Amino acid sequence: MVAVLAILAAIAIPSFTSINANAAQSAAKNTIAQIAKECAVKEANLEEDPEFNVPQLNSYTVTPADGSCAGTANWITATRNVGSNADMPERIRYNVVNGDKDCTAGNNLEWCTNTTW
Repeated sequence: MVAVLAILAAIAIPSFTSINANAAQSAAKNTIAQIAKECAVKEANLEEDPEFNVPQLNSYTVTPADGSCAGTANWITATRNVGSNADMPERIRYNVVNGDKDCTAGNNLEWCTNTTW
């Protein structure tokens, strides 16, 4: 009986870790895309120096930290925090001017296919 429970735990724990990592990187991607859309609307409305509220994500830090829609060369970036699951993408970016997206893979290359997401 104990052996059966040990086997089930050995199967379930890695799956649970993968599910959490997948959720964290998906949340970062969705957040970055939402920020880019928010910035695009503000720029379309001719808002001067548009900004966004910088979100707090568990596994990623969003930059620019000042919330400027201009970003660093127009990129809004989520960078994986130190100590977060190394399988997750190291960096996820969205360009608010031309809509380009890119991703720097962590250990799990499937999450950044051809450096995009």
